[in-house]
Amino acid sequence: MKELVGKFVIRSGRENWRTGQITTANDTAVLIKFDNMKSGDASPWRFPSELICIDELMHAHEDDMRVWGFFDTREELNAFIAWLDAPDESDGPRIVRITPKGKQ
Repeated sequence: MKELVGKFVIRSGRENWRTGQITTANDTAVLIKFDNMKSGDASPWRFPSELICIDELMHAHEDDMRVWGFFDTREELNAFIAWLDAPDESDGPRIVRITPKGKQ
């Protein structure tokens, strides 16, 4: 899993998301330095690094819909966030139904 070192990540859940960078990795876990979820270091304090098991990275959790995304650069991550935050350009409201597997 050393290939993940240096990658930028986004962890999205049902109602929020976090960004960070993988600083260390081995066969069982990665150390992620979470940030202030903005480009740059505007935060007056530093977020702590968190140890995340590889199992948590590899599987979406049905209980809170936790999903991870990996990016090579901060610019790619920021472009993805901009896409997420962009207003819907359709003519009217849009409803997207996400139903967990087996609950349809």
